[in-house]
Amino acid sequence: MFDLSDEDLARRAQTGDRQAFGVLVDRYWPRVHRWLLGLTRSNQLAEDLAQETFLKAWRGIASFAPATSIRAWAFRIARNGLIDHRRREREAVSLDTCEEMSGGDAAPLAQLMHEETKVLIARACDRLPVSVREAFLLRTQEGLSFAEIAAALESTEETVRWRVHKARQHLLKELSSHLSAGQAKPATR
Repeated sequence: MFDLSDEDLARRAQTGDRQAFGVLVDRYWPRVHRWLLGLTRSNQLAEDLAQETFLKAWRGIASFAPATSIRAWAFRIARNGLIDHRRREREAVSLDTCEEMSGGDAAPLAQLMHEETKVLIARACDRLPVSVREAFLLRTQEGLSFAEIAAALESTEETVRWRVHKARQHLLKELSSHLSAGQAKPATR
């Protein structure tokens, strides 16, 4: 069943096939969770919202049009869940949690520099407006096309392209001093 397309799995899930839906969950849970973590910076909240996303997806699978992208549909449900959560809680998104680093065999100084860079990027990303950040993370972390992002965010491709561009501009501006400090100055003659 793991070799079936998303479209075939969605059709089977619409007939009540829980195993087919489980395969879709296995495929998209890590992506949805990672995206939500990038937006909330809270692993617990991201897990709760991802779980809620797939519960809503199961309840709404009958209304899913299999010719559309299951990936974009899942991200749209996740986004709406996050918006609903923020409305219910009326509190700011926690920006404290950083993604864990993989251990690796890097030298301690290189590992420390890598961790510092990740923290700087995460903090700069956290300062992006949510509408810009959600489009940027779907593009960079999840590799969605602009059309898929537009579908997930219920927006236009042009708006999505603009938001991703603005995110990149903002991050380059925020990180320019850090980036230039890591580059060697050209030799003068």
